[in-house]
Parts: sequence; structure tokens; C-alpha cells
Amino acid sequence: MSDDRSRPTIGPVEVVFLALTLCLAGIHMYLALFDPTTVGNRSGQFLLIALAFLAGFVVRLTPLWHSLLYLLGAAFALFLGALWLLGGTERFTIGLVTGAVASVFVALALYLFVREEFTAVEA
Repeated sequence: MSDDRSRPTIGPVEVVFLALTLCLAGIHMYLALFDPTTVGNRSGQFLLIALAFLAGFVVRLTPLWHSLLYLLGAAFALFLGALWLLGGTERFTIGLVTGAVASVFVALALYLFVREEFTAVEA
């Protein structure tokens, strides 16, 4: 009696997705802890964002993972991008790098969601 959900399979696309997740967490962790221009509550906000990406990384490695969480991660990244754009594009260079990483993250999240859902329907 084997339960497929007890052992999440991680292929090359998932490895890239997880690396991007850690990259986004690292960028926000840097902004929270080391960026001298981050002041006040902003530091706490960046820390919470980093922890959210780290939580997603950890959950992906457990049986608690569900493909809908790909959509949640994509929506979260898009929301953060919209906040940056509407907030006056602070830290322009790091914002562009984060945007590029987040764009690939969103594309892979959507691809992985569709792939897992399609596989589930076929089974």
C-alpha cells in the first residue's frame, strides 16, 4: 500500500522552481536584514515575505503539498510586483532583478500547476 502523496517527486523543473523560491526568499531576507535603506516596519514586512517563500519551499518537500499552492505562490509574487510598481518602484535595480526572478517563478508555477492537474485528470 503505497501513497503517492507521501513522497513528493521532484524533477528538474521543480528544482529550478525551488531554486527560484529560495532566491526570492533570499532577496527579501537581504532587504529585511542587511539593506541599510530599509527602515522601520518595512524591515518586518520584507522578513515576513521571505518567511512566506521559505515556508512554501519547505511545504513543497512534504506530503502536505497540493498543486493549488503553485497558484497561491504565483498570485503572491504577482501581488508583490504590483505593490512595488504602485509604491513608486523603490530600489529600482534590485526591484528589476526581483521582477525578473519572480516572472520566471510565476511562469514555472503556472506550468507546474497545469502539468500536475493534467496528470491528475489523466490518472
